[in-house]
Amino acid sequence: MSPRRVLIAPLNWGLGHATRCIPLIQHILALGHEPILASDGLSGHVLRKAFPQLSFLALPSYNIQYPIKWRALYWWKKAKDLEKVFSNEHGVIRNYIDANPVDLIISDNRYGVYYEHIPSVIITHQLTFPFPVGIREIVCRKVDQWIAPFDQCWIPDIPGPNNLSGMLSSRSIKVPVTFIGPMSRFVALDVKKEYDLAVVLSGPEPYRQILLNDLLQVLGKSDRKMVWILGDPNTKLPPIGDSEVYSYLGGRALNEMLCASDIVLSRSGYSSIMDYYRLNRKAVLVPTPGQPEQAYLAKRHGKRPEFATVGNRLIGLLEQLEHLAPLSPALPELYANETKIIALQEWL
Repeated sequence: MSPRRVLIAPLNWGLGHATRCIPLIQHILALGHEPILASDGLSGHVLRKAFPQLSFLALPSYNIQYPIKWRALYWWKKAKDLEKVFSNEHGVIRNYIDANPVDLIISDNRYGVYYEHIPSVIITHQLTFPFPVGIREIVCRKVDQWIAPFDQCWIPDIPGPNNLSGMLSSRSIKVPVTFIGPMSRFVALDVKKEYDLAVVLSGPEPYRQILLNDLLQVLGKSDRKMVWILGDPNTKLPPIGDSEVYSYLGGRALNEMLCASDIVLSRSGYSSIMDYYRLNRKAVLVPTPGQPEQAYLAKRHGKRPEFATVGNRLIGLLEQLEHLAPLSPALPELYANETKIIALQEWL
């Protein structure tokens, strides 16, 4: 079989969509095919840095913001704007493919990245939402419309009640669904523990900076050995006691830092949760305001003794850090790479 060209396009909404696509891109390369990368913003930067030898297509930005006030009104207006962006990015995809044919499209939560006569897959773990029933039904109908042009939906999880995404991936849809297992770019490393706590900041502004400021107030004078990863190459901090501080770390360095840390503190994004199970890390999860799916995931996993969750005021954080149990070994089926390879081979 001649090498196939696979366009893979993660959403630029935090870094999780881009980073979880890294092992998928590696699988495509290992199978002897040619990935073409497509994204925007910091996610595009991460992909180009990880795979500088691959072609890259710039896509329109979704320009997601998180206002501190009037969030419901913002999202009501933003929904209409997003459909315009979907249309624009679909135009970019059509123009590119008309000049540069591809054999498969894999979109991670970018609903305009498909082509009518080319197999197109959407990756998402969110088929339903932790909203009140009436609002949830309206949103789910809209999501069904957005997913309808795709030939298949890949869910980065396992089926059943013991999965990671819980109710978010539990709804049936008309598009065929395949559970490909959780996606993480990291591997568990046998390294010496050097840090009591790794603080990993990410997500949209202004909440990333607000959380950083609040954590400095709570942890700034702690005698714990800490490493801070600020999640923004442009953010600089003076030394924090004996802690190490990094504006940004690439995948390999971050992998090593997390494995060398006893506990991780971060937002409760789904990609982060997949990483912590993969690495067998204890974690304190802080949901991003205005993201009910993060609040749901923090509550769901915070019930386990090796996870904890605190609100953005960080009340009880110091106590939570003292009472986390070691994480049980990850279930083997959670990270069965064969599932992802089989799903790819079916389309290639």
